[in-house]
Parts: sequence; structure tokens; C-alpha cells
Amino acid sequence: MIKKKISTLLVFIVIVILTNIIMLPCQFLGLGSKSTQLVKSIGKNIISCIYTYGYESKIKINGEMENPGENKINIILGNHISSLDWGIVLGILDKFNIDNWYYVIKRSQINVPSFGALFGFDHDIKVKKKWLDDQSHFERQIDKIKSGNIIIFPAGTRFTLKKHKKAIEFSKKNNIPIYDNLLVPRTKGLWKLISYLEKNNRLANIYDFTFVIPKFLKKELFLNKILESELGDTYAIIRKIKTPDKMYLDDMVTFKKWIFKFWKEKDNLINDLNKYEFIEHKPDLKSSNYIMIIFCLVLTIFLLIKFKFKYIALTYLLSYLIIYFKNYYKK
Repeated sequence: MIKKKISTLLVFIVIVILTNIIMLPCQFLGLGSKSTQLVKSIGKNIISCIYTYGYESKIKINGEMENPGENKINIILGNHISSLDWGIVLGILDKFNIDNWYYVIKRSQINVPSFGALFGFDHDIKVKKKWLDDQSHFERQIDKIKSGNIIIFPAGTRFTLKKHKKAIEFSKKNNIPIYDNLLVPRTKGLWKLISYLEKNNRLANIYDFTFVIPKFLKKELFLNKILESELGDTYAIIRKIKTPDKMYLDDMVTFKKWIFKFWKEKDNLINDLNKYEFIEHKPDLKSSNYIMIIFCLVLTIFLLIKFKFKYIALTYLLSYLIIYFKNYYKK
């Protein structure tokens, strides 16, 4: 338990330090995009190591993936099982040396200075509450991503027993598949993402990541439970999914038929987990990342000693301002 708490605190501290020392100054030097991708690459490697060794959960993978080509984008779909899902995704990306990753997240999640800036400074797709506003918002943000991988969790929320019960009731009421292990997927954001990229000839591949932590199958797994429990191994099945036919991409309502059927196939994978063979991912912290972290840590300590509270106040203020102008300010 102590080891997990220290690991969690370490991740937070490292991301904040890298954000303040690398990303924040680069926003004023015309190197914003390059700096955020550098920090994300380092963070991906760190989190992969922390998940495996800090949380003592081996990531075992079935399947492969590859980087998209120039001006192309991969879409990665994941099932939302816990507070660690984002870490599992980054562990898989670390395994296959995949960089340039962007999440589809709620816009409110970027409002934490320093840590929230990891997404607020970059081209991660921030979702508003109103879908009519989100359509054009989606398109503008997708256009800013030159190439890379967009990660989306179609369920939109983490698994709980209460939500699963409501999902079953919803499925019965609307005559759609009943999912044993998953929540009913939401369709609007995913439909817009796939159809828009395909329409503009920018879609590389669609990858489905199916996560399973057997000890917590059909159980709630939030941060407090993670810190006090032994997780056991984490399993991930990677599948390359065929792009839906044009009839599904042309109409959001018709698209629901495709996603509900696909989601049921995904649900069945979890039930048949023991039929698959897995390879364990054994991450290593790259020496270049280690050197970069030490350098940023030393510089942060120097700045804190020299400027004390003024340094903290300045970095938080600048983070807020940049996040606001990049994501909220309308010209």
C-alpha cells in the first residue's frame, strides 16, 4: 500500500516538474507542440514502469499495433474498467514505441494547473457538454492533429455495479445487446471521429483495446481500492478493426447498430479470456528520460529555493492563462 502511494505521488510530481520546466517555457518560444509531445513520451515511459513495478501489475498483451503514416491517425477504443485505464493504454503504447497520443476527455479535466496542462497545452480533444457545439469543436481539434493516435473510451464513464445495472435495464428497454462485463457505449463522439477522419482520407487504423483485470472483473476499481488492494495481472487484447461500411458512417443512428454489435463481440472476448495467449510487457525507464527527470528536478529545487512561493504562484498563473486562451478563449 505504501509503495503504491509513493508511486502515485511520484507520477504526479514528475509530470508537474516536466510540465513546468519543459512545456511551460516552450509555450512562449514557439515550441509548444514539440514540448508537449516530448513530455508525453517521457510520461508514457514512466507510467508504464510505475504501473508494472509500482502497482505490481504485469501488463500481458495479445496482439500488435503500429504507428500511422504521415497525415494519418489511428483511433484506439478502450473499455473503461478503472481509474488506471489511461495507464494501461500508455503501457501498451510504450510496448510498441507508439508516440503522438491524444485523449478524448472532458474539457473540465484540463483545469488543474501543471498536471492538467499536459492535455490543456496539447491537441487532446476536449469535449463540451452540448453535442451540437461539440460537432464543430471536434472537427477543429481533429484538424490540428497532423498524425498520431486518438484514444477514446466510448462508455464515457468507469464501470460500477450501479451503472452496470442501469445499462442492463437500458439494453432491455431499447432492444439492444445486454453486456455481461461492459457498459453500453455512447455513439455520438465515436461516430463523428471515425466518419470525419474517413471522409477526409485521414483514418489509418481502428484498434480495439480490451482490458481485463481478472481479480476485479465486474467490480469497482477506483483509486482508493487500487491503493489498498493487490491488483494481480492486467490483460489486454488488441484487435485491428475493419472500418465500418459507408452506410454506418453516413448516419449516426445507423452507426449505433454497428457499435452495439461490435461492443458485444468485445464483451465476449472478456468471457473467453482464457482462450488467448499473452506476452508480458517488461518496461524499462530509458536512460535519456532518467537524465531529463533528474535535470528538471534539480532545476525545480533551485527555483524553489531561490524564488520560493513566487515560483509556484507564477507557474500556476501562467498555466491557467495558457489553458484558458488555448481552450476557452474565442477570438
